[in-house]
Amino acid sequence: MTDGVWHSLTTESGAIVPVQLFKPGAEHAATLLLLPALGIKARFYQRLAVGLAEVGIQTTLFEQRGHGESPYRAKRGETFGYDAFLSEDIPTALAFAKAQAQGKPFYLGGHSLGGHFSAITAGRNSSGIDGVLQLACGFPFHKLYHAKAAGKIRTLCRLLPPLCFLFGYFPGEKVGFGGREYRQLMMDWRRWALGGTYDYGGHEAIEDDMATYDGRLLSVSFEKDFFASDKATEYSRTRLKAADVTALKLGAAEQGKHLGHFDWARKPDGVVDAIVAWMKA
Repeated sequence: MTDGVWHSLTTESGAIVPVQLFKPGAEHAATLLLLPALGIKARFYQRLAVGLAEVGIQTTLFEQRGHGESPYRAKRGETFGYDAFLSEDIPTALAFAKAQAQGKPFYLGGHSLGGHFSAITAGRNSSGIDGVLQLACGFPFHKLYHAKAAGKIRTLCRLLPPLCFLFGYFPGEKVGFGGREYRQLMMDWRRWALGGTYDYGGHEAIEDDMATYDGRLLSVSFEKDFFASDKATEYSRTRLKAADVTALKLGAAEQGKHLGHFDWARKPDGVVDAIVAWMKA
């Protein structure tokens, strides 16, 4: 597998945002900016990016702050959360990826948390975005899950405040959810999980913004996904009330044994096929 080329971008506040660009061998037919799931490094999606580039879809992978090639790590006293993620880091990467499109169709998408951020971003300003892609994107509100998963979400929400107070950050690698995450980021996630709306920080009525997006939306879910129930995935895509929605659930016929919330990315052939078919439709 050939690695893409890394670019180091700088936000208006001076923060560094690494992205990895995968270009097709010939002229590209479309461009995609892909945002990652909570705590997941950009390199986790390299197989998907290579597969898409091989069929003419230029793909930019976004490295979230605190992980992978990012020069930062979560620690006590840092205030990074959804606000800076959505108002600084993502717009910086978005401007870069749009410039690479060179007039060809441009798509914004993401896995799990990245899919939520894609929908919020497109709802606030859909200019230049030809479609939104959500992969395994289930809203984390506990009432959208069956008893076992809902119980784990509520337990995590109870543990978050004391853990973040003790460590100064969220030690996700110790509890089996996410990675080493910024305290504010996880408090924002906790608000989603307990409150059932997309509001965060001082921002409210986020779903009103999302409802204004009237472009195309591809929602791809997977069998055996403990972290994104059918109800949670449906909730995510139906916040974009005016969108032209295509919803797919991939199983063994499309993905073989590589299913679930994360394993699909290890051999994403079915996902590549679904994305290409949707873009061409």
